[in-house]
Amino acid sequence: MGRKRLPSTINRAINIYRLLLSLKEPTSTPELLKKALNTIPGIDYSSLYQGLRLLRNKGVVEQKPYGKTSYWKVVKVLNEEELREILSK
Repeated sequence: MGRKRLPSTINRAINIYRLLLSLKEPTSTPELLKKALNTIPGIDYSSLYQGLRLLRNKGVVEQKPYGKTSYWKVVKVLNEEELREILSK
């Protein structure tokens, strides 16, 4: 059994999910970082990627690699309560 996720990790993933949902189209990791730096306090590349991987592993977002760049998009539209429950498991 793995470690319990910190509330800060879950909150960051929720903020990343909201950002992706607002963009409405597949977005590259570098472009997401640019947008996240303006909207998510204390985010950096590592924490952005960790949040994206968590969302991908839970089946909420999809990662499509194009060369050396990944593009991300939401595949499940959830409200915050549903998302928090999925991320907490």
